[in-house]
Parts: sequence; C-alpha cells; structure tokens
Amino acid sequence: MKRKQFADKYESNANFQIKRLNDAVNRYGGSVDNKAKSYRYVSGKKQLGLMQPRALKPFARVVKRHLEDSIFPNKDAQYHMFTLVTGYNFGKNNWQMKCDELQRQTKKLLKGHDYIARVCLDEFPKAKYLDEGVLMCWHIHGIFFREPSRWYTQKINQSIKLRGYKITPLFTKHFDRLIDAIHYIFKMPFGGKVRYKKKDGTTGSRHISLYLNATYDTFIHLKDVKIYDFMFAGGKGKKILKRILAEVKNDKTK
Repeated sequence: MKRKQFADKYESNANFQIKRLNDAVNRYGGSVDNKAKSYRYVSGKKQLGLMQPRALKPFARVVKRHLEDSIFPNKDAQYHMFTLVTGYNFGKNNWQMKCDELQRQTKKLLKGHDYIARVCLDEFPKAKYLDEGVLMCWHIHGIFFREPSRWYTQKINQSIKLRGYKITPLFTKHFDRLIDAIHYIFKMPFGGKVRYKKKDGTTGSRHISLYLNATYDTFIHLKDVKIYDFMFAGGKGKKILKRILAEVKNDKTK
C-alpha cells in the first residue's frame, strides 16, 4: 500500500486534533458559555485561527496558488522545506509571544535567498527551561524558492554551532509535492516532542502526546493568533507574502 503524503493526512489529522481540543475544553474550559465559545472556535475555519485545525487546508490552498509559479523543485523534482533552530526558548509558566528578534536573525542568516517562512512553536514536556516550567522552543519552518548549496548550509550551521549547539541548526526536508511542504510549514502546534541522542552524537527529536491540561494551556495562549501572524519572507518572497496576506485578510479563502 502506497504511503500517504503529508497533505493527504489532513482530514484524519484535523478530526483527531478537533477531538483532542474538545476533550481539553470539556475538562478545563470552565463555564458552559465559555466551553460553547471554544467548541465553536475549534470547529471553525473562517477566522484562519492558528488553533483551528480546519483552517490549514483553505489557507494552504491560497499559499500554493501564489507560490507555484515561483518555487522551483530540485534536480530530483522535490521541493525543499527548511527548519532553523537557533535557541529562542522560554518556559511555559512565563509565556513569551514576541519573536521579532528570531525573525531578524533569520533574515540576516538567509540574506540573498528567496523564501517564505513562519515562526513555529514546539513543546518539550519532559524538559524544563530554567525555573520557568516546561521548555517551549520557537523555531523557523520555511520553503526556499531554490535549494541553497551544501556549502552555504554548512556555513550557517557552523556559525550557529559556535554558540555550543549540539543539534544541526539548519536542515532541509524534501517533499514530492509543493502542497505537502506548505501543509507541514503551517500545521498547528499540536502535541509535544522529546529529544534523544543519535548514533552520531547529535540530538534529534520525536513526537509524543500531551496531557489534556497542557493541550488546553497552549490553546488558551494561542487561540487569538492567526495562522499567518508569524509569517515573514526574504528576497522575491516578500512581494508574494504581501499578496498572500492581502488575500487572506480580505477573507477570500472561503
């Protein structure tokens, strides 16, 4: 049986996320009125909320339409999404929603390249950040219009690793279809991660489930964020980003 590609899992992922969020709201959402409002939000999509599982598909459709004439697959006919992790962390007991500095640093590191990206969030429930609770990690997911050279990628990684990093700060993930890369970049922050040591001595991570109270806490802090709020771009991506934002803010994704 052929393995499903990332975007093909949208329906099952959205149904699971909605059920999990509704379970969290049911247990921790307070009054009947508050719960009813949260249920309506979770099941909606028109607001393009970051914590609305069904917002991803219509938003991804808009992004793809604006990108498909500018993004070029590599020699293997694959699209190259990138992840950049540079150490912007906070504790869940002390939420920090500002990530302007991370965007500025990323723009400096990727100067000269065409891309569209978004600041994303990971939760590491088995790790702590200082005395501020569970470790939360801001990082970048994006898509290059053309894949950077191996030399350029190594140069960025070496400059960041000088700070004592044990992970590979910049790495790429390849997709056969553009829509899969877009779905991956703009997926909602759901579930947690745990780090482990690889055979080569570097550190990797894998997904794990979160308790309902942790799911609800993240939901409450992010429910007013739009799926596009943390987007930014470089090079030719800047004009395309302006067009994407103009369309979605005019509510043309229905």
